Amino acid sequence: LVCLGLSTIAEITLLGAGFVKDHDQPALFQFVPVFFMCASGMFLMGSNRDMVLFLINSHIDVATYALILLSFCFVIMFYFYVLVDLYFALAVARHVEDAEHRAMPHRLYTLIFPMDNDRSRVLLGMKKRGFGCNKYNGFGGKVEAEETIDEGAIRELNEESGLLATRVDKQGLLLFYFEDNPVAMEVHVYLASEYTGDVVETDEMRPEWFGIHELPFAQMWADDERWWPHVLRGEKFVGRFWFKADQITITREELSRVESLSF
Repeated sequence: LVCLGLSTIAEITLLGAGFVKDHDQPALFQFVPVFFMCASGMFLMGSNRDMVLFLINSHIDVATYALILLSFCFVIMFYFYVLVDLYFALAVARHVEDAEHRAMPHRLYTLIFPMDNDRSRVLLGMKKRGFGCNKYNGFGGKVEAEETIDEGAIRELNEESGLLATRVDKQGLLLFYFEDNPVAMEVHVYLASEYTGDVVETDEMRPEWFGIHELPFAQMWADDERWWPHVLRGEKFVGRFWFKADQITITREELSRVESLSF
């Protein structure tokens, strides 16, 4: 009983400290651990003949028995969450940690799309110079050494459109390989549904609103049309795309829906 109690305290502390990550699970899935915890605990404790006889012969009152049952349930819940954590981590890791990808140097980028949900619109920018010139795209760029990926996305959006995002949600992860570039691009895709400021044209981008079902794919990167349906369905995704040197032709692609982007 002492060991069970100490384990329970340690597990609650780890959960509270964020040892087990938030995986943005679907609402229904969030109830599974609770059900699993209660059902498994009651089944294993209540149906074990030796355990029941021990509790009866020891004259343990109902409150103590309930405490033991609850502690046992917490043990089950904790290890269930650990397994879920590992499963989700591996689901994304298999895309970004295979031998081919790890053999290449890569750099972090962000790509963020401001959404006007009331009018079913998304803000794109026509790139006026540099990489991707004359293509519509979201806003983004390199993540600086002193900032987090989220901070990089917010900064790039502000610099390129004048908007300051107050809430960003990571929606996808894109990995790009160009045959004339030995460095892979690891692009973290965000949606911004809350922001302040006014949209302005900058030296780098000319912003323009489009209906979420009316994106100008003919003037965008070739991969955008592949993964944008995941965004429309509210699904998280991981995509890998191999481009020729012309930055137009896709020679190989992998695209998967994932439950989490933690890895």
